[in-house]
Amino acid sequence: MFSPNTFKTVGLSLVLLAGALVISSTVTAAEATPEFAIKAVSNGEIRAGVAAFKKGDYARAAFFQQSALQASLSKSRKTAALANLCAAEGAQGNLEAAAMACDQALVLSPNSADALNNREVVTYLTNKHTARLAN
Repeated sequence: MFSPNTFKTVGLSLVLLAGALVISSTVTAAEATPEFAIKAVSNGEIRAGVAAFKKGDYARAAFFQQSALQASLSKSRKTAALANLCAAEGAQGNLEAAAMACDQALVLSPNSADALNNREVVTYLTNKHTARLAN
């Protein structure tokens, strides 16, 4: 049978293991780079832009989103196209253009998860770029 000390040792080991997992995941989360979110909707140009983005062709992705924005879109589709344009511009390093696109999306839909996410990524990249310039 097991002695009381065995249970204490096993219990302490489990507590230490759980603590190590929490610390490990916290460090990983703190070091993680945020990623742009993109959203495909039923509009063909928006979908083509999403496909180009997923292939890493950010200039083409931006082109398709801008093209979609020339059409008459519903509020939700326009928000998606602007949030996607923000991601495409940001991925190219055009941070001012990305911020403008995200800000326009957030005017249309202040609670858009994709636009909020992408705006935060742009802010992160802008701060990182500014810090690099300061050094």
